[in-house]
Amino acid sequence: MKDLSSAPPILKPSERPALFVADSLDDWVKNEGLGHKGLLAKRPFSGAWDKFDRDIEASYSHIGEDRKLNARVAVNERLRENLLATTDKLLDAARLPKSLCEQMRSDACSLGCTVSKLCPSIRALDVKIEIFGEHTCSRWHQDHFVGRALVSYTGAIGTEYTRDSNVDFWELKHCGNNDHIIRDVGEIESVDVGDFLFIMGSKFHKGTGGLIHKSPEKRYHKDGRIVNRLVLKVDIPS
Repeated sequence: MKDLSSAPPILKPSERPALFVADSLDDWVKNEGLGHKGLLAKRPFSGAWDKFDRDIEASYSHIGEDRKLNARVAVNERLRENLLATTDKLLDAARLPKSLCEQMRSDACSLGCTVSKLCPSIRALDVKIEIFGEHTCSRWHQDHFVGRALVSYTGAIGTEYTRDSNVDFWELKHCGNNDHIIRDVGEIESVDVGDFLFIMGSKFHKGTGGLIHKSPEKRYHKDGRIVNRLVLKVDIPS
C-alpha cells in the first residue's frame, strides 16, 4: 500500500494560495497554475530603478491627464515583432530614460509572448504604460475581463492581493467600505517591485473567479512629492 503520510494535504479552493509562484515565465503555461487566481514569477531586484524617479515624474507631466499610453497588438506569427514595434512607439511617447526603456521593451515582449501561450485562442493583446500618482485607486476589486500581466518598476511594493477566504464578498459586490472587504489585514500579501504578475479576471475560466487585489497605498517623498508608480501592463481584451 502506498504511504500517504508524507503527502501534502489536498487543499480546498478557498484554502489554496491565491498565486501560483513560478521560477520563470515558462512555468506559467504549465498545469500547476490551474486552481489559483493568478501567476507570479519572481526575479531579483536591486531597487536601482529608484534613481529614475525624477524622470518618471517628468513623464507623468508629459503624458497628460490620462496618465497612460496604450496600443493593441495582433497575435499572429509575427507577435514578437509586433510587440517590440508597438512598445517602442509607446516608450518614445513616454520619454523615459534609455536603460529603463530597454528593460520595459524586453519585459513587454516576454510577457506578451507568454500570455499568448497561456491563452492560445486570443487574437490580440493590449500593451499599456501607466504612471500612477495622486490618482491611484486603492480599492479592493476583481477584474471583469480575461486577464492582465503586469510589472511595477517603482514604489516600495507592487500589487496587493489576498485569497478568497479572506474576503467578504457581499461588501465587495455591493461597493461596501474598503476596510470591511478584508476579514484579516494580516493575510494581505503583495508582489515585489520588478516581479512578473498575471492576474486572472472573472472571465479567465468558468467558475474560477478573479483575483481580489488592489494598487498599493500612495507614498510620498520626504519633501512631500508623490512617489509615482510606473507600471507596464499586457491585457487580454474581452
